[in-house]
Amino acid sequence: MRFAMLIAIVAVAFSCAHCADGGDRKLDPQISKMAREYYKEKDDTEAYRAAMALLEKPAPPLTLHGWRGEPVNLAKAKGKIVVIDFWATWCQPCIQNIPHTNEIFSKYASKGVLVFGACSPRGSQTMNKVAEEKKMLYPTAKMLTRDIAPWTIDFWPTIAIIDRDGRIRALGLQPEHVAEVLDQLLIEQPPEK
Repeated sequence: MRFAMLIAIVAVAFSCAHCADGGDRKLDPQISKMAREYYKEKDDTEAYRAAMALLEKPAPPLTLHGWRGEPVNLAKAKGKIVVIDFWATWCQPCIQNIPHTNEIFSKYASKGVLVFGACSPRGSQTMNKVAEEKKMLYPTAKMLTRDIAPWTIDFWPTIAIIDRDGRIRALGLQPEHVAEVLDQLLIEQPPEK
């Protein structure tokens, strides 16, 4: 019990409970088309089918702990677009993607887009060190092994984009296409003024 009090564990659960406030929005088919076209590992048809089956559905729960940076409170994030960078400390493409994700974090924050990292449990003991060395600007936390399967994470990095209604709009997105998908989603779901 005492140990649990010392470690801050934040359970991140996306739900469509707030969908009544706009969850019936018409979805832009272009975003789904881009999500399919820009999927990172198209050759892995099983992973592709699993990821595509989650499109436009409520995002599964995600439990994160050991935050570096400002912890993300998704209860306060309702109505925001969310980009999750599922990354690993031992993954060279993940490390190479950090500057790009920093750019996304900086460019889209004023448009109601929330960006954070979810670090693979394997190697997560070095998360803070790697994030510091690589100058990660966005918050990140360690994920639990049990959350890998529901998110269909078959490779690292895996980029997910969740819309303002808590639905997955892209999963397994090639990092270089994140801005393009966000721009299209911001047309469909512009920031509230």
